Amino acid sequence: MLFAGRFNFDVRLVFVILAILIAVTIYFLGFDKVIISQISSLGIYGSIIIGCFYTFGLTTPTAMLLIIEMMNIDNYIIVAILASLGAACVDTFFFIMVKQRLEESTKKILDKIRKKIERVNFVFPILGFFVLGSPLPDEIGLALMEITEIKSVNIFVIVFLAKVITLILTFNAIHIV
Repeated sequence: MLFAGRFNFDVRLVFVILAILIAVTIYFLGFDKVIISQISSLGIYGSIIIGCFYTFGLTTPTAMLLIIEMMNIDNYIIVAILASLGAACVDTFFFIMVKQRLEESTKKILDKIRKKIERVNFVFPILGFFVLGSPLPDEIGLALMEITEIKSVNIFVIVFLAKVITLILTFNAIHIV
């Protein structure tokens, strides 16, 4: 959504693939350990800083990798909460700043959907919750939330819960396997 006015879908897809490739490269070259050793020296602020990058499409895969690495070092629940707090702050700020652009880009889609389905408003926050928790760009989830004309305070809570749940489930899934 952030680049919607500047780049077509194919170019944005290339950006997402590039972001995933960067995260994979960082992992296989061992740079994730170097970055984490530097960031963990910041204590709780390091978790919050990494969480701030766990929001944008281009930085989400790398940030998720770094957060999982940091969860291995410190208490994983505290790291998940602090990183999610940083992500929720950035997403809420982003939502407030680009709300007008989101409204313009989703108005056409909303009109089409409302014509086909009545009482659809409850579906969008649920879909947005899952998108915000996934490694997909948060802009998609924020656009889904905007369709229901949700308040910024609620965005903060939804993003925070989605990120915490996703990080804890991902961390536990990695350690079960």
